Amino acid sequence: MKMDDDLTKQLEFLKILALMERWSAYIVKAEKEKMGHEKFLRYVISESYAARIASAKKMPIIRASIPEVLIMATYSFEKQPNLARQRFLSIHDTIDYYMKKPKNIVLVGPTGCGKTGLGTSYLANALENNYIDYYIFFQN
Repeated sequence: MKMDDDLTKQLEFLKILALMERWSAYIVKAEKEKMGHEKFLRYVISESYAARIASAKKMPIIRASIPEVLIMATYSFEKQPNLARQRFLSIHDTIDYYMKKPKNIVLVGPTGCGKTGLGTSYLANALENNYIDYYIFFQN
């Protein structure tokens, strides 16, 4: 079964375009597993729901206008040997403490030492934990 123009318009109106993108894969899986109508419908709805949740989690980071989103799990501490890795990781892991009891985190250092990367990874972590925040870039 192919997607026709009417169905495409309806999906756009319902804002479930992810379903459209995956339609062929859904059909292949349904045929391979010999899914009945109800099982197929449940599968498509649950996949669409999961895609919507994943998309919703990305929106706060997009809205925060972070220039380059870095995450602590992949932060390149090797390129910044003077950083106290454990100190920054412990702040990152206790982000709830810093968000519930507002504390200032001031990152100071010369150009290229990793201040922006660390700051944006803290911000991304806070946003992923449902805090509202934003990125402000101060130039000299």
